[in-house]
Amino acid sequence: MYNFLHLIIVLPLYLCLDMSQLDIKSAFFNSNLNEEVWMMPLPSISLDRNILYLRKSLYRLKQALLAWFEKLSSILIELCFLSSLFNLCIFISSHYNIIIIVYVDDIIIVERKSDIYKVY
Repeated sequence: MYNFLHLIIVLPLYLCLDMSQLDIKSAFFNSNLNEEVWMMPLPSISLDRNILYLRKSLYRLKQALLAWFEKLSSILIELCFLSSLFNLCIFISSHYNIIIIVYVDDIIIVERKSDIYKVY
């Protein structure tokens, strides 16, 4: 994995490609959950020992990362990106000439100059 990431970082320098990085601040909030998750409320919330059923993921919830990645990957696949067979966190689009690398809530975009604006 890391050798491939080194290649992705060096490749733009060698081929004069643009590389940009995004940090998604709200990546783990409001993602849909595919399973039932119940939790005890914090002691500061007075709900008389009720148990809460979560409909959306919360930050630091174990399922939050997977739920967010599934949502992001489904959107990228709808935009004609293909997930790499080598690493599922790498998405390639020959149509847009873009490589997208996802690591937790960070995204690295490698593309030819001005190609990214065609996506929008």
